[in-house]
Amino acid sequence: MKALAQFDHVFAISKTVKRDLEGFWKWQGTRPKGSVSVLPLGADFDGSRRVERRSEVPRPVLVSVGIVAPRKNQQFLITVADRLWEEGLPFELHIVGRVNPHFGEPVAKDIKAMTTRRPGLRFHEGASDGTFAELLARARAVVFLTIAEGCGLPVLESLWRGLPSVCSDLPVLRENTHEGGWVLLPTNDLTGWSDGLKRVLFDDERWRGLADVAAQRNLPTWAERAREVRRELG
Repeated sequence: MKALAQFDHVFAISKTVKRDLEGFWKWQGTRPKGSVSVLPLGADFDGSRRVERRSEVPRPVLVSVGIVAPRKNQQFLITVADRLWEEGLPFELHIVGRVNPHFGEPVAKDIKAMTTRRPGLRFHEGASDGTFAELLARARAVVFLTIAEGCGLPVLESLWRGLPSVCSDLPVLRENTHEGGWVLLPTNDLTGWSDGLKRVLFDDERWRGLADVAAQRNLPTWAERAREVRRELG
């Protein structure tokens, strides 16, 4: 981090990261040589065209994407889902992501154990780009229960697809919520998440309002971000 402070310019992927980096340097007693600016990441992740509006209300299908690890909170997600299935609610939950080789095995073990008794849960440990695109195409929402994040890229990418997101209420995720299309819920609040997911899954009017806003959001692209970097470096 001290070496990083000697660069002429640092791009932070969120305001939260910028604040944390500058706070860390201050704590170290390091005086940065250059400046730090915020450069949010692009939302167009797979070359697909922007989804302007979903013509039909999807079936109750949730998708969670991210590396399988404690920080991404998949164990809490399946706990919430299990509570809803226990109530007899019919929906699918697809968890997509590779397993972190250092920290992810206990999480993956819990997910796989639940798939044996809950047919609505599917674990896609090595999903191809095509499989992931198919899941998003029929999903009702993306769920993101992370407890620590630098940007929250899966949520931006879901908006590109015209999909609402249900996310943990973290400062870094609040940075992108002011234009709508997201539902923020208290981190690790079982009742709050159960009630919030039920509304998104089964309240068609609520879903339509979120999805229409998601499809109309002004979103950054990777090409735009590359041009900003070139301007700064040039």
